[in-house]
Amino acid sequence: AGGAAVALRRRFSASIFWKDVRKFDATAFVYIGELCRYLMQQPESPQDRKNSIRKIVGNGLRPDIWRDFKNRFDISEIYEFYGSSEGNLAFANLLNLDRTVGICPMPHAIVKYDVNAGEPIRGENGFLQKVGRGESGLVLGKISSKAPFLGYTDKNATEKKIIRNGFEEGDAWYDTGDLLRDIGFGHAQFVDRLGDTFRWKGENVSTTEVEAVVDSFDQVSASSVYGVAIPGTDGRAGMASVIVEKGVGDPDFKGLLDALRKGLPSYAVPLFIRLRAAFETTETLKIRKSERKNEGCDPAKVTDPLYALLPGNSSYVPMTQALYEEIVDGKHRF
Repeated sequence: AGGAAVALRRRFSASIFWKDVRKFDATAFVYIGELCRYLMQQPESPQDRKNSIRKIVGNGLRPDIWRDFKNRFDISEIYEFYGSSEGNLAFANLLNLDRTVGICPMPHAIVKYDVNAGEPIRGENGFLQKVGRGESGLVLGKISSKAPFLGYTDKNATEKKIIRNGFEEGDAWYDTGDLLRDIGFGHAQFVDRLGDTFRWKGENVSTTEVEAVVDSFDQVSASSVYGVAIPGTDGRAGMASVIVEKGVGDPDFKGLLDALRKGLPSYAVPLFIRLRAAFETTETLKIRKSERKNEGCDPAKVTDPLYALLPGNSSYVPMTQALYEEIVDGKHRF
């Protein structure tokens, strides 16, 4: 529509990406999923800022690397957005502000959500409750003739995505299944997908917020956080799958734990660390977690090096089959 030329590569390659940018003298690119994080994981180079990119647009640039990415590659404009193909709302960072998905012109609400129950929290009057500024919650789009939700071919699946009588009798809202934070002035920040958020010690744990702290440790190249079941306990305990920086053998587990305890509330500190060589991703470059969640913390199912933080310990220790059986038998009370 704008008459711009587009350069397409069959498959994304973090090591070749900036060479392609320079080859085609590209002025903008579109990103998805963890693409920007993969670019950040490449070795730093004096050439990093020597590129023609002026602006980027997409979704999935996490707040924890936003400014570092912008500064490292000398990118002046980032237009993050949030939405889905079937949804009836969208946010767009039209003002080029840092660490936000921007504003949404359609009627919407960010409401309190109970992860354990798997549904929004309703007040004594039976209606939903909006979160306060700085708080996170489930984002909903109001369904109307101007913002319809057409749904899926399966009527039951369609109905599961609709929340009725949200703030008044007869209204209807599209359930995005995502948590956003109200950061004020009509702007929001992506927090997590509900399938990734888990509950431990009676508290909701956002995997993206834990990953931000894990990734800030200088020996960690990338991380993927999720909840795993511990026999005899309620909820799910945090596990961080970690790729360490090149040249680092086993990370400094005590230093990592100190950093986690400093940057996170106690309930959000991962109880398990799994060392990995690489992550599996979806077609849209999102890290796949479902298989790792199912493997849990059982050494019989996990082939990677696995470590556990036992109650009262000041560091992580190797997770052996004998230790796992002690945990199953309740000898270590988490």
